[in-house]
Amino acid sequence: KSKIELFDAIRSLCDYSLIHRPSLSNATYMIHPLVCKVVAGLSSKEDPEAWERIKDQAKVLSKITGASGIRAPSEEDEVKARVVGELAQKIKATSRSSRDGHATEIDWGFGAKKWAKYIGEVGEEPPLPENLEQILKSPCPYWEGKQIKDTHMLTLIPATVNGKELTLERLGELVKTPKAGHAGHYTAWYPRGNEKAKADRPYWALMTKDVIPETRTKIYDKQRKLLKAGYEAPKLIEAAVSIFMAYVSEKEELYKEESLTYTRCQETASGADWQMAVGGSAGGGLDVLCYMGVHDSYGLAGVRRL
Repeated sequence: KSKIELFDAIRSLCDYSLIHRPSLSNATYMIHPLVCKVVAGLSSKEDPEAWERIKDQAKVLSKITGASGIRAPSEEDEVKARVVGELAQKIKATSRSSRDGHATEIDWGFGAKKWAKYIGEVGEEPPLPENLEQILKSPCPYWEGKQIKDTHMLTLIPATVNGKELTLERLGELVKTPKAGHAGHYTAWYPRGNEKAKADRPYWALMTKDVIPETRTKIYDKQRKLLKAGYEAPKLIEAAVSIFMAYVSEKEELYKEESLTYTRCQETASGADWQMAVGGSAGGGLDVLCYMGVHDSYGLAGVRRL
């Protein structure tokens, strides 16, 4: 296990016990004994004295929780609890420092800070999974020999920008005049009733940078069958946001016109059973249209919502 994972285990242990309960007169402990045993058995190679203190406190908590894992604290417990709380605060601070030293993968995404830099304020971003680093460094399920961080883009899909709803239509206006970076625009704009497509709440989208292999020249239903567990077809707003933000911030062209690449999306054209599609990126331009047939240009991206 990595050092960061150890810090997370300890932090979870301490969070559940004390940090958010300065007064324990009416509180109960909610720590599973197994967690205490795990922490008590941590390696002492890095800092023997620090780990010894951690193990001692873990043993105390394990004794307090008992076999059931739940017991009302006594006065003696409260004294011991305060000691653990102080230790926990130090551990949390160390954990944050460790994360900051390994934050390149998180910085790699397009979150609230980058929205504010390039486009506008989107409010507080939802938390990323604690195992984000593990996700990003895991093998890509679509391109053999590559990691997810090499084949996907992580983008915050906001519900609002500068206090107003972010719709597919408004996105096109915002990217024309970014605060920094490179301007974008819709080239072919045929939303077919999907102008107001939007996210109901902010969330993170982990989307493939290209259509999934073997999804071209297939109907939509067959394309979806090639999606791996945990993946869905993209929605219009998250496909357009992800592709545009890659260009605005890095001038990276994805789903290019040069290779005639479009991803089909979940939405259909108003009044017809034709899937909408996004792609054909060139010079900051992006197409939004629908196509009813089967063509080599139309594949399917995969999206994981975090």
